[in-house]
Amino acid sequence: MPPISLNIWIATPLLLGAIQGVFLALLLPRFYRTNLSANKALSILLWSGSCSLLLYVFTAVYGYFPRRSIVFIDSFAFLFAPFTYLYFLRLLFPSRRATKFEKLLFLPSAVHTVYGMALFRHSEESMAQLVFYNAFEKEWLFIFGFLVIWTMFFWFAALRLFLKFLKKTKNLVPHKPKIHYLFAFLLALFLGNVISIVFAMDFFFQVRLFSFTQTYIGWTIIPFLIYMLSYVAMGRPELLTVSYEVKKNQVTQKQVSEIEALKSSLETLMRREHLYRNPKLSLPELAEQLGVGPTKLSNTINHCYATNFYDFLNRYRLQDFIHKLEHWEHQKHTLLALAYEVGFNSKTTFYKSFKKSFRLTPSEYIDQMNKP
Repeated sequence: MPPISLNIWIATPLLLGAIQGVFLALLLPRFYRTNLSANKALSILLWSGSCSLLLYVFTAVYGYFPRRSIVFIDSFAFLFAPFTYLYFLRLLFPSRRATKFEKLLFLPSAVHTVYGMALFRHSEESMAQLVFYNAFEKEWLFIFGFLVIWTMFFWFAALRLFLKFLKKTKNLVPHKPKIHYLFAFLLALFLGNVISIVFAMDFFFQVRLFSFTQTYIGWTIIPFLIYMLSYVAMGRPELLTVSYEVKKNQVTQKQVSEIEALKSSLETLMRREHLYRNPKLSLPELAEQLGVGPTKLSNTINHCYATNFYDFLNRYRLQDFIHKLEHWEHQKHTLLALAYEVGFNSKTTFYKSFKKSFRLTPSEYIDQMNKP
């Protein structure tokens, strides 16, 4: 679709949003490796959103690219919904194996990119004339219709995963997975689709419901909300992984014996091998070393320690950290260096876990140690 010029005051937050998205896309898979496959899907989602914003600003506002370049925004838009679905799938059901179907998710975007490149056989002037005489109206209407159907299909698929997970974790112990922010993803995607339909009614059928519907800003709402949600997740890494927990049902004597045996093996492995010192240690990796499934290990941790996998690891890390303080290693190394040594992968997570456990900061804890 041909762009409509935006006010610079609108373009500035769009540009800042794109930069923010690139930063997050680079940071997530590099520093948060607890569920790498889910983080990669979220990173691709952020990349596509950032690129669409950059393309729009540099084409519609600053005019650095030919105006017909705006058609590639839809190429990125074809990625929003399927990668939202993949993010939900890999986050909520990490044990599911990837399928060949996932490779097809790129196909509409790739085909549309080829179509966009074909438009460049026209000069800027001839393209403007063709648009004026509605030469591409049927093509663009078909593409837009397919994009809406494509988006809503994956929206329903992601919603189905979300509801399925809620149903499966309905009767859990108090430490329930915190996944309400995922609902905002679904809401953002749905609203973006609705707003785009409103804008399309103006462009294709001259049905104007609002005075601002000629501005091509519908799809940019989605990246903005995703960036905001990603920043929330950056401050709370536990949002980037979800673990199943034990239901409130009766446990048989056989299950009690199995749980106690697994608990013993788990504690022995943690103390002997110091696996918690690996900042990239994941639930599936630890379960594999114990010879059990991830869900069984997660259930055991929840049942025996009333906590989730990552808080369980952090307990061992904090014990190790305190041990180092008691042996005065903080006089040779910084507190953060010791925190990284015991397995923490970020300053924020370390300080938050420490204060949650001891109701003191590390410095305050040391001060109390030094008191006679």
